[in-house]
Amino acid sequence: ATAEDLLFNKMNRPRAKIHKPVNNGGRAKIDIFI
Repeated sequence: ATAEDLLFNKMNRPRAKIHKPVNNGGRAKIDIFI
């Protein structure tokens, strides 16, 4: 994950867990597992 992805994850962690991987492709999967 890039720094941008990590920042995105911190800002939208609750959202990432709610959204399905389909919405953001592989990025959503990364957000969920971090």
